[in-house]
Amino acid sequence: MPRTLPNSTQSHSMSSHMQKTHKLENAMDITILRLTCVSRNMTSIYISNSPMVTDHAIMTLARKCSKLVDVTLSGCRKITDASIIFLAMTHPNLTSLNLDKCGNVTDATAVTLANHCPGLRCLNLSCTCVADVGVVELAKKCKHLHSIQIGWCVNVTDRGIKALAQGCKHLRHIDVSSTNATDESIVELSNKCPNLHNLCFNECVNVTDAGVIALAQKCLKLKYVNLSATGVTSRGVQALSDYCGLHTRMSGTESKRVCATAL
Repeated sequence: MPRTLPNSTQSHSMSSHMQKTHKLENAMDITILRLTCVSRNMTSIYISNSPMVTDHAIMTLARKCSKLVDVTLSGCRKITDASIIFLAMTHPNLTSLNLDKCGNVTDATAVTLANHCPGLRCLNLSCTCVADVGVVELAKKCKHLHSIQIGWCVNVTDRGIKALAQGCKHLRHIDVSSTNATDESIVELSNKCPNLHNLCFNECVNVTDAGVIALAQKCLKLKYVNLSATGVTSRGVQALSDYCGLHTRMSGTESKRVCATAL
């Protein structure tokens, strides 16, 4: 007897059910809710530029998709601590979380992630309301972090960044752009994180040549440094070239102390 082929609807359902990674842009709650009905075995989901997505959809996603380890919610501006805390508490095996531009996320989320997801390796909290309190807890308990982005978290200071340097020795990428970082943070990163590959501290106006020279002398594996709109002059830029072999581009004038990306 010839085998019966599934119809197109069945085939699509089976395909969605088996798919482990899903990417959504400009999504609505209904899109995510439907997805959770047919793809409960997904391990990764990337939701971006979806300002209408709410906590309800993310909590349903967390409730129904227990195998998630890699979650991006970039630009989901309506979500709050409530859904991310629930996600963290129900998914202790999370390894990657991107909350870039989720402006309602606070230290409450960071502390919960620290307490429940110690295996995190990549974390993006840029443009959130996370401050030193949350960053310090992450540094204490998420020892395996390779990458953390806290750029434009305007209440992060040297206290939080130095805690990351002391607690997360495996860091390779850190973005502290437009925070209150000073040379103290850069020197601490230089001393404690010799394997840094990528560092962004653009718009950190209190970072100067002293911090960058220490960085260049001790982090010889650097591949990318963004130091635009800092207090760094051509002296610090030259140190990156001399010690790390980075090809540097500059914009503006030294008197304005505006340095572009070092590549």
